[in-house]
Amino acid sequence: MVNQEKIIKENYEELNHYHEKINSSIRYAKSLQERVFSSEEDLQSVFPDSFLLDMPKEIVGGDFFFLHKTNNKVVVCVADCTGHGVTGALLAVMGNNFLNVIMKENETNPAEIIKKLFNQWIVLFKKDQEHYDSMDLAVCTIHLDEKYIEFSALLRPLLMVSNGQMNEYKGEQFSFANSYLESSDSFIQNEIQVHKIPYQTSDIIYLSTDGICDQFGGENQKKFSNKRVSKILHDNYMLPSLEQKKYIKNAFLKWKGNNNQIDDVMLLGINL
Repeated sequence: MVNQEKIIKENYEELNHYHEKINSSIRYAKSLQERVFSSEEDLQSVFPDSFLLDMPKEIVGGDFFFLHKTNNKVVVCVADCTGHGVTGALLAVMGNNFLNVIMKENETNPAEIIKKLFNQWIVLFKKDQEHYDSMDLAVCTIHLDEKYIEFSALLRPLLMVSNGQMNEYKGEQFSFANSYLESSDSFIQNEIQVHKIPYQTSDIIYLSTDGICDQFGGENQKKFSNKRVSKILHDNYMLPSLEQKKYIKNAFLKWKGNNNQIDDVMLLGINL
């Protein structure tokens, strides 16, 4: 009996040792991710009154934020890759790298950015017929001098508060996954709309992945929902950006309660 307890204890300690080694590696991977991806500090260097809420489900995640400034234009992207954890994180790093390549081509049209990103994505994954790795994303090109935004997206909206009113601009209702189920040509032939949206100083835009809206919670275990997120943002848009970030985070955590977080969460707010 004593020997059995000793063996169980030794096995438990060995499992804990390997578990900690794995977590240590993943924490290091997160630090590498942070060096690669655009950060809240990068965002605030261009738009001082802005915020980035980044809450991965696990240590690392598949949501990422990308920012590139060239002359009088700023390209901003929020993307959600298939899955979360390590697999999602690897896809996110590849997506970020693809966007960097596209920026070297001086492409700023958001619809063309999405199509060029897809072209690189499909080359990487077209040989895999078992896994439909995909990406939902929203891309904005903000023209600082002319004061207008070009917006295109797959499955994600842009929310904008202007003159106290909340407006929603919807993305296309398809994603990279359609190419696996149909063909890559069918994706390229799809028309991706470019919304041209004028703005004035102090207008605010919000971009997010679907993790915040899809979280179950509340008294009746319902989704947090796009509608609820939009209302909270509209009710608090006059607060400084970091206070908005704190408020929406607390509202999300309160809604989630004791439930497990079901997905990575990313929300971006920019006071123009």
